[in-house]
Amino acid sequence: MDNYREIELSRQEKFKGKIISLDVETVKLPNGEVSFREIVRHNGAVSCLAVNEGRALFVTQWREPFKSVSIEIPAGKLDSALEKPFEAIQRELDEETGYQASNWKKVYDFYTSPGFSDEKMYFYYCDELSRLKDTRPLDDDEFLSVNWLTLSEAEKLIDSGRIVDLKTIMAINYWKTIEVAQ
Repeated sequence: MDNYREIELSRQEKFKGKIISLDVETVKLPNGEVSFREIVRHNGAVSCLAVNEGRALFVTQWREPFKSVSIEIPAGKLDSALEKPFEAIQRELDEETGYQASNWKKVYDFYTSPGFSDEKMYFYYCDELSRLKDTRPLDDDEFLSVNWLTLSEAEKLIDSGRIVDLKTIMAINYWKTIEVAQ
């Protein structure tokens, strides 16, 4: 592993925002040369595949970075570096969909874009859903709708290019594996 290790020589924060910050690190490469790394810092995020009676919950919302509507699984950011991921995903499922789940399973953690970001996502599966309320406590800048899709419908949305979000594609592929196992 040390054959690949880069050694941080210095770090300069270039931007600090509400959700991310941007650091530029000067690093010593394994061959002794010096280079620079632009790194987006993020508290982390959570997501879940929420299944009930053969259908899963999805949310549809505008995504400004690619200027289009996106169909995604429920997800959100950790509000702080101290927030526990399991508590965050329960909060996000409630906020985005108005549902809670009785049965939860942590599936895996992954880095969303390891070439330039330290954002770690915690992915969960849940089922045995029940509706908490008709109105949802969305963030002030959050506008979304909730949709129920079957696995087949979700796969067709991937094939047609309507689902383009990686965490959602991964979740649908995970759903397919558990369906095959049953």
